[in-house]
Amino acid sequence: MTASDPEAVLVTGASGFIGRHIVAALGGRRRVIPLRVRAGDDCRRALAEKLTVGRAGVLIHAAGRAHMRDRDPAIAEHAHHRDNCELTRDLAEACVDAGVRRFVFLSTIHVVATTSAPGVPLRFDQPPAPTTAYARAKLQAETELTRLSRAGRIEVAIVRPPLVYGAGAKGNLARLAAAIEAGVPLPLARVRNRRSLMNVRDLAALLGRLVDIEQLPAAPLLAADTAPVSMADLVRALAAALGRPSRLFPCPDSVLRLTLLGMGRTAMAEQLLANLEVDIGPTCGATGWRPSHGLQQGLAAFAEARSRS
Repeated sequence: MTASDPEAVLVTGASGFIGRHIVAALGGRRRVIPLRVRAGDDCRRALAEKLTVGRAGVLIHAAGRAHMRDRDPAIAEHAHHRDNCELTRDLAEACVDAGVRRFVFLSTIHVVATTSAPGVPLRFDQPPAPTTAYARAKLQAETELTRLSRAGRIEVAIVRPPLVYGAGAKGNLARLAAAIEAGVPLPLARVRNRRSLMNVRDLAALLGRLVDIEQLPAAPLLAADTAPVSMADLVRALAAALGRPSRLFPCPDSVLRLTLLGMGRTAMAEQLLANLEVDIGPTCGATGWRPSHGLQQGLAAFAEARSRS
């Protein structure tokens, strides 16, 4: 294929953790055109430079700001809005002008909520309730894309995954791995929550499916592994993949929660103890996609990549 092929796919964040897996998933059947853009860039010019010999039919937007070291709420709000909302809007409008027909946006489950009630998975049709600057900016970006889609200017698909793991994962999973490798005892042996995670290869397969599918679903797509996992079982599985003991010990959830809250670690208390279960049934039904890789395979790939780094 050449860059003039209408099925060429532009990918932002192509060199990042998720982006590399998207490129690998598409590379055998589509021409992939990496696109590097940042907030404040002239997105129309960036697209024009990439499409000098033709055009692309689809753009997958996997770039964005996920974490900030600065704890000032106002600074975080501004940075996330600039990098996750304004950039997405400008890029989508540039795609309209360049004749890109479809925009696939990687959002987050935190647009919906950061926790779920016991036995009540989050659904695609429940009202969004973002609680962080990151999630609010992603929801604002979704709103901008939906406006363009409803005006008939571009086709839009929105995907909302939870924590994504696999080869090259960073963030919370890498920090947990570092604690296990250091032999840190973890007071999580009794934690029996249910948290949905997502293997990066399954996420890449879903995004690839949204490149190919003829008719896009109108609603946002919730995506995750088939089965949730407790934090205790995640630690055990990750320790096994790393070839280390898990060093779990029991501590009542109530004591652990109060300790974390007393330290001002509200987000950590949620991540370790609360449920975050996702209903992926509507996504599977609407797209024909199903997750097929799962936790053990993804953690093994994570551990192998970590050993090489």
